[in-house]
Amino acid sequence: MVLGGPGQARGDLALPARVALSTDGIAYFAKDAAPGFHIEYLIFVTNQLGPSKVNVYGFGKYEKPGMTNDGMTNDPGQNDE
Repeated sequence: MVLGGPGQARGDLALPARVALSTDGIAYFAKDAAPGFHIEYLIFVTNQLGPSKVNVYGFGKYEKPGMTNDGMTNDPGQNDE
């Protein structure tokens, strides 16, 4: 699993201080997940620097058949733009 890298954009990490996992609050964050993605637990990461002091990530899986965890289909031809 890859969390945000260094930088100043949304989701980026700036000197992470602590990581916490929780199943509480999944319903609140489910509206921000990609369609068909089922959140199993939340990952909270606090940062010492940068604009986002707390980042929240959802760990889970896609419920749709044919979808992968990177949001792409299993059929390479369907991912072309």
